[in-house]
Amino acid sequence: MLQPPSPNQGYEHVYIPTKVRLPVGILVHKEFVEGFKATLINRGGQVIEDFDTRKGNTIQDPKYDDYTEHQRDQIAPYIHQSRLEKSLRHIREPVNSSNPHRGKDGIALLVNPAFKYPIHHIQHEHPLLTKFTLTVILNHKLLIHCLYLPPSLDSETIDDILALLPLQYHSTTSTLICGDLNARLGSHTGDSSFNPRGRNVWNWLQSNNLIVWNSRLSFGQPTNYHFQGNSIIDYFISDTEFQSTQLAIRDDRSLSSTHKFMTLTFEVPSLLQRYDDSPLPQRLQWNLDKLKNKNICHQYRTTLEHNLGPLDVDFNSLHDSSSARNLIDRVVEIFSFSQGVLDAGSYSCF
Repeated sequence: MLQPPSPNQGYEHVYIPTKVRLPVGILVHKEFVEGFKATLINRGGQVIEDFDTRKGNTIQDPKYDDYTEHQRDQIAPYIHQSRLEKSLRHIREPVNSSNPHRGKDGIALLVNPAFKYPIHHIQHEHPLLTKFTLTVILNHKLLIHCLYLPPSLDSETIDDILALLPLQYHSTTSTLICGDLNARLGSHTGDSSFNPRGRNVWNWLQSNNLIVWNSRLSFGQPTNYHFQGNSIIDYFISDTEFQSTQLAIRDDRSLSSTHKFMTLTFEVPSLLQRYDDSPLPQRLQWNLDKLKNKNICHQYRTTLEHNLGPLDVDFNSLHDSSSARNLIDRVVEIFSFSQGVLDAGSYSCF
């Protein structure tokens, strides 16, 4: 069952003795400290419980041999802090918040290589949509908006983004909106709170007759777990009914975030259809090597001369056409010329 993350967050060092009398500190998450110690002792190991690296008597570096006890006590906390800073470099990113390479406000779309339908990325012109949305169209049918609305945005900006967000493009039949909106919709989704952002989003949902799949398939199930409380702020929204729809909010997959991993599976029959719903024409292929045969080459020439005999094609006349009628006549002649070449090749070179 889903449950809030443990409030016992953080790391601590577990010190164990070594043969050279210098203890080794192992950095362990607080959730696993007691289990780690018990396992170590059960396997014949030892744990130093009263080892305090902030005390001067723990300093073994020879360069501090001339320091007095008082001086050692003063320098020990700084040495301890230096060791902690080195340890932080080996801790995963959520703890090492000073990582300069960590992303911010980013949206990414990952596509399964087995997905065989065309994907078109929409480049928004408005700076608000460019910054807070990622939009694609699948197979000319399904419009998808990946949306992130950070808590720092004011109410007016939220309304502007939602109003600018296109809910339909040429040829699209369905629209899906997904992402972290930081909006709590209260009783509409089974959340315990209805925040001001939620009112903006709810008015937008109502005015566009949009479907909130969280309400239908995971009512009351939090998407974000925080020590201040749980909330529903990540959504799947659509403008049409999907078939065989399932929404899963996973608590067994860590994203190194308070937000839970969510998946929405559904069927859109129109997505599987070709854009123009017409079969692809079969491409004609000629074996031009056959023209090396004198008999076939002669046959091709004879057929081509026969097909083009009635035509008097002057390509330069296209530039001199004085009327639409003359232009149409020239186009018809060129088409007939092309068809004559095609028929001759098809007759001789297949």
